[in-house]
Amino acid sequence: EAGKSSASVIINKLADEAAAKNAKLPPIREGTLTNVASSLFPIEHAEGKWSDGSNYAEYSAIAFAFAAELYQELHIPIGILNCSFSTTQIEAWTPREGFAEGSDPYAKSEYRRILEADPRAPEYKAAWDKFYQDIEDTVKANAQLVKEGKPARAISTKTPGNLNGNRDACWMYNAKINPVVPYAIRGAIWNQGYANSGAGMTYYSNLHSLIRGWR
Repeated sequence: EAGKSSASVIINKLADEAAAKNAKLPPIREGTLTNVASSLFPIEHAEGKWSDGSNYAEYSAIAFAFAAELYQELHIPIGILNCSFSTTQIEAWTPREGFAEGSDPYAKSEYRRILEADPRAPEYKAAWDKFYQDIEDTVKANAQLVKEGKPARAISTKTPGNLNGNRDACWMYNAKINPVVPYAIRGAIWNQGYANSGAGMTYYSNLHSLIRGWR
């Protein structure tokens, strides 16, 4: 939150300037979604709320600092759509179109995983048929192993598709960004902590997929 970071310096400065001029605080507002966090498929509608401009301290620190800078330059009302969510990977914020249009191997593999969780895609049936067949094969093999007095093998429960929790590829975009797309968005800022700290070169691919998808 802005009030718990060095952005509090900006908040105090704006408050002092407004008080000295007997004026209102700059019209910087933050909008957030209140009833959704993530979704396997894009949702069109969500509930949200806009701040009234009296609670800068509760805004996103980075977004507020950026918005305050914009206001100083443009002197027009600034609206922040805060769609952030803690400890999420960049893949979660990328729409499927971003992966679909990628030519790099990582984007292609992510797009295939997305299709494997979409009942409308042929990849879905093929992946799930194999998933269930592998389970049946393991059960049969285990029955024979047990007869021979040998330990049974573990049955894999890793499902196909982007179903590795609700922060897997596309989930956050589908719920937190897709519903606000109808806004006349002029730009976006992206900041991330450590969720992809071990990604290496795949992060290069992911940034391109993110930008493609948002555009």
